[in-house]
Amino acid sequence: MTEKVVEVENLFVAYKNGTVAVKGVSFSVKRGGIYLFVGPDGAGKSSLFKSVAGVIKYSSGKVSVLGFDPNNDEEVEKIREKISFMPQGLGLNLYQRLSVEENLDFFAALRGIEGKEKEEKKELFLKITGLAPFKNRKVEHLSGGMKQKLGICCSLMHNPEIVILDEPTTGVDPVSRREIWNLIYTFSEKEKITFLVSTSYIDEAERGTFVFVMENGEIVLRFKPGEVSLEDYFNEEIERNQVRVSVPFKSVVNVPENAVIVRNVTKKFGDFVAVDNVSLTIKRGEIAGFLGPNGAGKTTLIKTILGIYDRDSGYVEIAGYRNVERCRKIIGYTSQKFSLYEDMTVNENLILWGSVYDVPFKDLKRRIKQFLEILQLDKFKSALVSSLPLGVKQRVALAAALLHYPVILFLDEPTSGVDPVERNVFWQIIRELSKRGVTSLVTTHYMDEAEFCDRVFLMREGGIFKEGSPDELKREVEEKVGGVYEIFTDSPFRLYSLLKKRGLKVTVFGRKVRIYTDAVTVERLKKELKIGKIERVKPTMEDVFVLSVM
Repeated sequence: MTEKVVEVENLFVAYKNGTVAVKGVSFSVKRGGIYLFVGPDGAGKSSLFKSVAGVIKYSSGKVSVLGFDPNNDEEVEKIREKISFMPQGLGLNLYQRLSVEENLDFFAALRGIEGKEKEEKKELFLKITGLAPFKNRKVEHLSGGMKQKLGICCSLMHNPEIVILDEPTTGVDPVSRREIWNLIYTFSEKEKITFLVSTSYIDEAERGTFVFVMENGEIVLRFKPGEVSLEDYFNEEIERNQVRVSVPFKSVVNVPENAVIVRNVTKKFGDFVAVDNVSLTIKRGEIAGFLGPNGAGKTTLIKTILGIYDRDSGYVEIAGYRNVERCRKIIGYTSQKFSLYEDMTVNENLILWGSVYDVPFKDLKRRIKQFLEILQLDKFKSALVSSLPLGVKQRVALAAALLHYPVILFLDEPTSGVDPVERNVFWQIIRELSKRGVTSLVTTHYMDEAEFCDRVFLMREGGIFKEGSPDELKREVEEKVGGVYEIFTDSPFRLYSLLKKRGLKVTVFGRKVRIYTDAVTVERLKKELKIGKIERVKPTMEDVFVLSVM
């Protein structure tokens, strides 16, 4: 029997404020497997991981990690020598002012790895992650995907037996997500390292050895990939928790038909061109989605349009105003990085932001009540923002952006790290506002969200290289490659590598490998590789994205 490296029995985790984050959870983990934890924000995944890693003490129950108890002050040090824990957040385990190579050197020194072993590991990590050309770049200047790949490499430097990754792909584009998972698969298979991974992406859960679904601090579902359809499960959850959103306002400001006009806008940071001669026009009431790899310039473009960054050249007009200051009070904005006050309660933050936008106090109380109900934030209104899960924080940020009834919304990854049920509510609101004449510019890494947009702009290297409706872009995929075909396999990255070597355009989605080619090539592959079933499928926005950056 394969050795159990983690055993958890009847685990409870409670905090000083009375919150019980984990309620009687039991499970075991075998060596060399990849164990996925999926569930809504606040389900208890992070608290569970921190308890197993010895970052926090659990309240009751029993936990054994490689035979040691993380609640025991002496034994927890032995656990830390043998495991790695990467917390939720882009690059939080890294040193921002150090370069890529300096971070690898630091973590090697920290773990006593030196000489030939260190250099060989550095070379391997830089090669497998594609970070070699950026080894002298400071972490603070890396894209989110680069930070996460480097963070995992630093976690692997000392040959840990167990690696715990808390939402390593949140805020990361689809191509970088695939690269991160290739990294996980490589070290799971070759080094027999055990991985515990939490994720908000349904397709990623298919890649594990075993899947645990958590809700309200409990494990409500456990299965091997293929036994249960998580997509169906969450669709049922969406139906059960369906909230018919009634948006309390409509656009009353006379916004021109061309609500946002951008002409030849360029933004540089020193010699680096972050936004390169971008031109676009967004219509009144349109939902415009911006997709692209981490570092493509999406956030910089939004901030430049808003005047947060001074543009080096070009022209911007918002709601008929060339001076952004004159239209600030009709604009709503949520930044990629959560920007509300962590040491204030939800209610206090909303009062503050309503006041900043000069909402009359007699109206503000009513509006706060409206949005607390719409976004299901009532039970959190007296909680400090610092104590909230990421998805709840994102809902608070959206409420703050809507309090003054804006007519144009700029939403920079508003649903990053948010579970499918909550994302559904976000998009109900955005779509209802669109019907009422509110214009939205949205950046996202969730490709299914791009389906809700009227028009999608694809970005790379600071420029827009393609635009169109989701249907137009998907039709273009089939016209360009001939078709999209899918193979189900237990070893998706192994098959992916094999097909790549043949010069084919392929990607990984869950435990499926997608091939972009024609029917003749598919028939040849069936014979040569003895593949029983290759199924033709309809292209998705993920296919559009992947092909655009290949």
